[in-house]
Parts: sequence; C-alpha cells; structure tokens
Amino acid sequence: MNTPATKKAAKAAKAAKSIPTATSGASNKVVRLEPRKKTLRRLYALSGNRCAFYACERAILNIDGIFVAQVCHIEAASPEGQRFNAAMTNEQRAHEANLLLLCYEHHRVTDDVTKYPVERMQQIKRDHEAKFADAAGKIRSRIVDHTTLETVKEAANLEALWAEIGAPADDDHDPAESLAELGKVVRALKRLPIQTRQLFAIAVDRSKIDRPSGSRYVSVSLLKLVTELSMTALRNHIAILDEAKLVGEADPGEQFREQRILIQTSPESWDFWTKLKKFCKKRELPLKLFIEDLDFSSLAH
Repeated sequence: MNTPATKKAAKAAKAAKSIPTATSGASNKVVRLEPRKKTLRRLYALSGNRCAFYACERAILNIDGIFVAQVCHIEAASPEGQRFNAAMTNEQRAHEANLLLLCYEHHRVTDDVTKYPVERMQQIKRDHEAKFADAAGKIRSRIVDHTTLETVKEAANLEALWAEIGAPADDDHDPAESLAELGKVVRALKRLPIQTRQLFAIAVDRSKIDRPSGSRYVSVSLLKLVTELSMTALRNHIAILDEAKLVGEADPGEQFREQRILIQTSPESWDFWTKLKKFCKKRELPLKLFIEDLDFSSLAH
C-alpha cells in the first residue's frame, strides 16, 4: 500500500543513496567545491599565520589582513591536479583534512608528487598544525624577523621614471649606476621595521625643499602631529632611519627656526625622492606603494 509512511521511507532511501561516499566517489561527477568559511577559519587557526611547509616563516595574512597564501589540496580537487584520488567524494576533497595553507613558492614545490606523495603531505600538515593546536602551542611559536618575510619588487630599469621626469642632468649620468644606487636604498628600506618604514613614507610625502640650501626636510613637530606618536617613539624611529642613512640632522643654521630632519639625497648622485614624488603625482600612484609596500616595478617600462 502506498501510504504516507511508505512514501516517506522511499524518499529517505532515495536521499541516502545520493549522499556521496568514499566508495561511490568514482562514479560521481567531479566538481571542484570551494572550502566552507568555517573550514578556512579552522585552517587559519591551526596555521599560526605561517606557511605549513617545514621551516617556512612566510605569513598567511599580511600586516594589512590580506590573504597572501594559497589553499593547497593534498589530494587534488580535479583529475588533472596532483595526487588526485578518484575514490574520494567532492566533499572529501574540500574537507579540512585534505587542505593546508602554503605560500605560493611551496605550493609549487609540492606539485612534485614524487617527492611529495600523499603520505608526506599529510605528515607536513600534521607536524605544522600540532604546533598550534592549542593556546600553549601558539605561545611557544618562536619570534621571527618580519622584514625577512616580505617580497621586494625592484625596478628592472628606470626608463618609466626618466620618461616622466627626466634623467639626472649631470653629464656623467650612468643609468646602470643609478639603478644600482637605488637597489641599495630599496634594500635599506626592506631592513626597516614596518612602522619605521611607514613613518618614512609620511616624512617623504610631507617633506619640502629648503630653497636656500636645496635640502629636502620635514618638521619633527609636524610628524608628531600627523602620526600622533609620542616624542619618544618618534625619536626611536628617527634614530633607526638615521642609522640606515635615510635621514640626517638639520643644518645648524636652520635649527633656530624649528626642529626638523633632512631626507637624505638618495641615491647619492641624484635627488631620487624629489623625482619619485613627481612620478607618483603624474602617475597618480600612492607614495606608500614604493616606500611601504616595496614595489618599485612601475619605475621600469
């Protein structure tokens, strides 16, 4: 008899058959599923904000909270991927157990399935997540130098800058030498703590030319007001910039007017900061892109 109860039982049986399992996965159509937000939150919580690859200290989220890593499948989400397992269901492929967070470099490295078979990838995941499985594990996570985790995009040449602004006017100008000098400045910027680099970006942006001397300077009191830093913190940052030879002391003859720091002419043979400010204005680019984000690639054609 086709009663409501039998109809309900038949409907339940039909639904049960449609739930994919590990053994039925091979007969199901392979569809790449995006991991659930809950899954991603769990993966991040167990990542310690670090790439899961052994000894890698690259961040998963950068200082601005932007996701800069990649979600890696241990067993691929599609047949053309690495370590694909036809017996898995689509849901199993998108499950937390099959995922780990890697930086771009190590995601590519682990594409070598000979060196990184399923078992080794699972071990990498276990070893990394075990360190951050509880609060104590997070506390034991070692302190790292965050400046070593950032990527610098240096200029291949300065042709775009010269096209907009013009090369230095001296007869002995050597483009290769100017590029080499700029490289030294970029490396000095990379070594700075991020907060110091942020302050320097503000200092360069706010700096002016002193007409009698031709020096580029910024008022210390102005920096204090716009950043709302304490004078102690401000002086600490200035000391770091001074050691990096990015700023200097004001000329003695100027000190009676206001306390200020000089933005060093750098590279030494040409006033790079003046040219960079003009370039940013013409291209409508933020100065922080260069100083804070370390992306000098747009200076080249």
